Amino acid sequence: MYEWNTQLSPTRNTNYTGDGRQCRPNFCSANVGLCKNNGTCLDTSTAYNCSCNIWYSGNHCEQDIDECSTGTHNCHEHATCINTVGSFQCSCNANYTGDGRQCRPNFCSTNVGLCQHNGTCSDTSTGYNCSCNIWHSGNHCEQEHDHVIMTTKRNWANARRYCQSIGGDLATWGMRNATVRNWIVTYLIKTRLPGDYWIGLNDLEREGVWKYIDGVPRTNTNTDFYPGEPNNSGDCGHLYYVQDFAMDDHPCSSNKLAICEQ
Repeated sequence: MYEWNTQLSPTRNTNYTGDGRQCRPNFCSANVGLCKNNGTCLDTSTAYNCSCNIWYSGNHCEQDIDECSTGTHNCHEHATCINTVGSFQCSCNANYTGDGRQCRPNFCSTNVGLCQHNGTCSDTSTGYNCSCNIWHSGNHCEQEHDHVIMTTKRNWANARRYCQSIGGDLATWGMRNATVRNWIVTYLIKTRLPGDYWIGLNDLEREGVWKYIDGVPRTNTNTDFYPGEPNNSGDCGHLYYVQDFAMDDHPCSSNKLAICEQ
């Protein structure tokens, strides 16, 4: 014969609460810190669930999310994402400045001398640009030129003043050298609209005695006058379009383009 002990009562599991006949989950209250990294613990009908903040994942929010590798960061396209515990940092790449989420070009300040030969550096929306002086060209103003074209028509004296104002003078040695002269005609003159070009040659000091403005006398080998020229039609020399840019004399008061030389 068995004896029923009426003093016994149903026992409760630690993670549940109730009268023993009705028990409901109580994991969250019974286990403080069950959800890590400030995750929110929620009892469910069968156990519990951890609701994690955006920086963590896992059953207990124990796994740090690497925003950099998952691509869920908001770093700028010119910034580097650096994962940290519970977050991430953005750092602008070299030649850019900003907070990492917004980066703007900073090539000019961080690369002194980027534009050579006193070129002016300007940051742009995508990089930088070098504004070169008249004697230089190239992405970094690295290409130096001995001859440039004056594109505004002036008389001979004013054309010379212009060339001097930019650090040169009307062309002399380039005209005496046949190879250089032909290069100027082919690549600097014939690629432009037709026109006549003043050079540094005249007989202003003495009629009929032609010399270059650097003092070198005219000879048959250091000039390229068209046959029959000079014919005393003027005192200043120019390259004449009608004569395929051979040398010719013309009144110095005429307005023409010019070849400047340094």
